[in-house]
This record gives sequence, structure tokens and C-alpha cells, in this order.
Amino acid sequence: MCRWASLADAHGDKLAAIDPHQSPATKLTFLELESQIIQFAAGLRALSLKPGDKVALFSENSSRWLVADQAVMTLGAADAVRGASSPAEEMAYIGVMLTHGNLKYQMDNLSFFLKPKPGERSLSLLPPWHIYERSCGYYLFSRACTQVYTNIRKFREDLSAYPPHHFVCVPMVLDTLYGRVQQQIKKSSLVKRTIARLFFAIGAAYIRARRILDGVLVFGKIRAALGIMSTVISGGGSLARHLDDFYETLALPVLNGWGLTETSPVLSCRRDATRENVRGSVGLPIPGTVVRVVDPETLRPVPEGQQGLLLAKGPGVMKGYFNDEAATAKAFVAGDGWFDTGDLGWRAPTGVAGSNMAGHIVLTGRAKDTIVLSSGENVEPAPIEDACAVSPFIQHLVLVGQDHRMLGALVRAVIRAEINKACASRPHFERVAAFTVLQEPLSVEGGTLTRTFKPRRPAIHAKYAREVADVLSKLR
Repeated sequence: MCRWASLADAHGDKLAAIDPHQSPATKLTFLELESQIIQFAAGLRALSLKPGDKVALFSENSSRWLVADQAVMTLGAADAVRGASSPAEEMAYIGVMLTHGNLKYQMDNLSFFLKPKPGERSLSLLPPWHIYERSCGYYLFSRACTQVYTNIRKFREDLSAYPPHHFVCVPMVLDTLYGRVQQQIKKSSLVKRTIARLFFAIGAAYIRARRILDGVLVFGKIRAALGIMSTVISGGGSLARHLDDFYETLALPVLNGWGLTETSPVLSCRRDATRENVRGSVGLPIPGTVVRVVDPETLRPVPEGQQGLLLAKGPGVMKGYFNDEAATAKAFVAGDGWFDTGDLGWRAPTGVAGSNMAGHIVLTGRAKDTIVLSSGENVEPAPIEDACAVSPFIQHLVLVGQDHRMLGALVRAVIRAEINKACASRPHFERVAAFTVLQEPLSVEGGTLTRTFKPRRPAIHAKYAREVADVLSKLR
């Protein structure tokens, strides 16, 4: 998949993979990595694996899964990758069929957004079955970068031991790093703490001033403490405004992208250029991909700047869902190869004088997550949940309120004033009128968070049915 022979010829003695948490710790050059892939493929061939076969590959994030994955692909077979500890119900989840061509298309076109140099390091944290991690990893390998494999437990020390030039992650990880910096600021001297909070509060005005003050006060130390040297590539959804502000204040570019497993995954991404890394957006479509904004009911195109359902078409879109023709037909109900992403958003108008947003995509929520109040107002929960999550006193917050007059919330760790503060500037129907406090945090293991730490709303509603009913009773 990544043209290993060419990489071995051109960069044979350069490090390709570092896996410090294997026993023993592993370092592989491009020549050694190619050799291991060839040997593993030979073993699979001896077991009669042939083109078109399907292989279930259970693994955690490591260089060993990469060798197995690439050996399977070398033989023209397909692998279905899941974690070694994945629960049985996850195994039965509907499968997405992606082709070698889907993945190659991603690898060939991600250079539109990011141009890494040979020898630069990336830190691999996301699980290998996360197609976003896989596609970006393949691309970085193809550019002769060195990949360091880490995990949640060792992530903090690996950021220091192997500071990456490029870091692929999801917004939840950026929020965790943000929270860690806030803790550092609290521990600093009163003068530095006051100055830091002042400038962070100024927001956009400070971002302009940073061009002059870069490296002054505590910001140079904070940037260095993060450990990321060049670029963050964030995928899995739009970035909360406070995170966009924070990382730009630190002069750390965040290339926020958008996509789904079904689109292998990148549909669009912000570019590594000042004028084209537009905050609040998920960037421009990847070359060869077309995104259309349509009315959710009629599926007819809507004018630029107007919210609608986002459809996508291009070489990265899946063939369909495995053994589920009905689900496949529903996903392509718009016809002519247009895939229904289920996301709501708008495209910035072209021809606006002085604007650098032309054509950029802005996400506003998920069509299926929309809460319709009894007043007829449609509320997208994600932006409100993100705004509340800025508070260090709120760990998780999930909105409810379908067919009720106001919104309610399920909350883990809460102070009423924090919710009021987060929603103060919002219309009355987007304010949280009632809440109940959960006794345990949401988690991947508990089935209430996805592997990218997004809330599983149906699962949360089912698990906390009593709490949901309690909140809704207060909204009547």
C-alpha cells in the first residue's frame, strides 16, 4: 500500500517505526520494515491467503499491527481491524467496505493539506482500526516520516521523549492537552497566571498581538511543554471555538478535518497556510471530492451560506455496507453516487471581498442528533455541549429535550453557574433549563462514548433512562 520497496530503496537506513512499549522495545528502519512485511506476507501465502480474501485482524496500536496489515494488503486481501479487547457487540457492528483504491486515493491527495519532510516524526495514539489514523499513517510513511507508537497510558511521557513534528488526533485529545495547560497556569506565579489569563481572555485581539509577543511571558514555555513541534492534524468533527483560539494563540497550527469511516475518511481539511487555515471551518474538500449542501427533506441544493445536509461524492467514498443492501441504499438515497454523510453544515459563499473563507465547509451538527423542541426550534446539541465542556467543573454533558419546551442535560460534575455562563449568549431555547448529575463518567468501556470519545446518544438514553425521565419531567 505504501510502496515499501521504493521507500526501502530511497530511505533504507532511516527509522520508519519506533515502538517503545513492546517487549522488547522495537525500532525498525524502512529496510527492516519492508523485510518484515514480506516475511509475514509469505507466511499468509503459505496459509493459502489469496486476493479477495478477508482477514480479521485483532490488535492494539503497535508496529506489529502495521506489519500484519500491510502483509494482508500486499497479497490483495482485505483486513477487518478491531482492538484485541473489543466487546462482542462491537464485533457484530455493521461493516464498511473500503477498497485499496479508496485508501490509495487518500494517500495520494493528503499532500494538498500537509507536506511533511523525510525523517520528521509523528506520534500514533489513535487505535489502528480508526480509519483516520490509518490513512494519515499511510500518508506519513509514504513521505518517509518516522512513526512512534504510543497509548493513552504512556502518551504524556512519549510526548516528551519523542516530541512529534506532526500529531494526528481527535478533538477530545486537544481538549485534554488544553486542560493540562490550564492546570499548569494555575500552578504558576500570580503575575504569570494573571497575565496568561488576561491574554487568553482577549482571544482574537491577542492572536494578532502574538505576532509581536511570540515567545514572551509564559507562552513560549507552554508551547514547548506541549511537545508538538509543528502541526496538529485533528479529525472526527469540528473543533470547539475555545480550542481553536487556544492553539492559535500558542502559534500551533491545527489542521482540522472532516470525514467518516465511509469516506476513508478525509472529505475536507484546513490547509497548512495562514490564509487557508480558517478557524471555525473544516477546510476545503480534498482534490477529486465534491461536497454538496442540500435541503434534508427534498435533497435539492441550497444557496451558499445556507445550512443543509452535506452529501459527498468522490474516489474516497465506500462501496457500501457489508452484507446490508438496505443500509447501503439508504446511504446513497440521493442517487448518482452521492453519499449522505448525516452531517449538517454550510459552504462559505464565493466572491466576498476580503474573505478567505470561500468554499470552506462549516459543520453545524448531526442530522440525527438534532433536538426539535415543542416550540418548533431545532437545536444542534454539539456546539452547546462543547461550550459547557470548557469549564473544568464539567466532565461530560449530554443534552436532552426532544419535543419539550426547553433543553435538559445529563451532566457529570456540575456547577449550575458554569452552565449558565456557557449558555449566557445563546437564545433562550438553547439554554439548559434542568439537569441531573450522573454518578459515574461516560466511558468507551461502558458503551456511552465512541472510540473517538463522542457521546453515543442512543446508548446514553437507554442506560440512563431514569435520569433522562427525571430531567424531562422538570421541563414540563
